[in-house]
Amino acid sequence: MAPSRDGPVRVEAGAHGVRVDLGTRYRLSVSGGRAVWKRLRRGRRRTLALGRARLWVARAHPTRELALWYEVEPGRVERLGGVRPVPLFDTGALAAWRALDRAAAELSRALAPWSGEVEEATEIGRGGHRVLVVRFAERLVLYARPLFRERPRRTLEVCRDGTIVMPGRERDRRAHFESRFGVSVSGDRVVFSDGDDHRVASLLLPWIAPEDRQELARRFAELVDPAPPEPSGDSRTMPLRPWASGLGRASPIAALLPGPLPLSALSRFRR
Repeated sequence: MAPSRDGPVRVEAGAHGVRVDLGTRYRLSVSGGRAVWKRLRRGRRRTLALGRARLWVARAHPTRELALWYEVEPGRVERLGGVRPVPLFDTGALAAWRALDRAAAELSRALAPWSGEVEEATEIGRGGHRVLVVRFAERLVLYARPLFRERPRRTLEVCRDGTIVMPGRERDRRAHFESRFGVSVSGDRVVFSDGDDHRVASLLLPWIAPEDRQELARRFAELVDPAPPEPSGDSRTMPLRPWASGLGRASPIAALLPGPLPLSALSRFRR
């Protein structure tokens, strides 16, 4: 059991199936090829078919909310519900966050037979405008809510080799970028550029915050062109570099100051 702001989170997995309580608001029961989703306070229940559909456990960035997403049909998803971690300033908040992390990992393992080959799912944004980033072994798939649509849909795929796939009405459109410097944020868009700095694709995401678009760009860049590892060794024992600390560099103001007088000139003043 893991505490949360919305009540305790319980995960029970066995031969009979999986049962999950997300606080005092939601309950999920999975057995065979069928899942039952309940809203406990309103007494509503809903049967989810799990033929080609999938169930995904997602964590929110950066709030670490725990949520369940359901793939209604290929390319279309919806957020079933979730719970929020306890406030960081509460007593025992660190232990509660760790317990919620363990519960999320246990839930992911329990729902693995119904999640396909998804390695990780992350939701970014707030309210009804959240976007979902699903990570597979060789690609990232972004689900976002289009204008005048209720449920998020597959909006973009970024493959490890730099291929970009953008769904269209008749067929998917493809483009390509090469390095982490080919992904940037311009206004409400995440922009992809080729090696000659020509724009090859862009994604309009006005519903989320600027820092959320920056996080998406970072994830896309990291998939295709990972950043080099940090230098090994303890930084506290490494010598300070002039460009990092300022030591060893002459101040630009020093160029405007007169230099010291020679000893011969000083001797004249003493006379």
